[in-house]
Amino acid sequence: MHRTCNPILALLLIVISCITIGCHTGKEKVIAQETFSFLNDNWNFEQRLITFEKEIDSDKPCKIVLDLFCTKEFIAESLPVTLSLYDSEGGEAHRSNTFDFVQKKDMTEKTEGDLTVYSLPVYAKKYFNVHGKYKFRLLHTYYNYNLLGIRSITVKVIELEMD
Repeated sequence: MHRTCNPILALLLIVISCITIGCHTGKEKVIAQETFSFLNDNWNFEQRLITFEKEIDSDKPCKIVLDLFCTKEFIAESLPVTLSLYDSEGGEAHRSNTFDFVQKKDMTEKTEGDLTVYSLPVYAKKYFNVHGKYKFRLLHTYYNYNLLGIRSITVKVIELEMD
C-alpha cells in the first residue's frame, strides 16, 4: 500500500520547522547599547575615559561586546581597554581586554563601507544580579595620547539564550 502526503500538511510542517530553527539560531538580543563618536576620528587623551548609565533588567546571562569602528588611517598593534560596571547597590566589576590587531586573538573583523569594525568581547558571560541602573566606565590605556583613525566605539550588552 502506497501512501501520499497531503501537500498542505507537508507545507505546514516545513513552515513550523523553519520557525523553530529560526528561533534558536536567530539574532542576538541587544538589551543595552551606547555609541561614542570621536571628533576628527581621534579617540584622544581627554576622551580616554567614557562614562554612561543604562538600565539593565535581565535574569539571563549577557555578553558585553565592544565594536571599534576604524578608518584606514588607524595604525596600532594593540589597544588595551578596561570596562568597569557599577550597580545601584555599590557592587562593582572590572574587566580588561585588548584589541590585538596583529594576531586578532578573541576578536572578529568586518568591513562596513570605508570602515573596519573590530568586535571584542569583554565579558563572555555576565549576570546582572541587581536590576536597575548601571554605570559603565570604559577606559583605553594605550600609551599614545591620540588614537587617530578611530571614528567611534559601541558598547553592547547582549542577552544570551539559556540552554
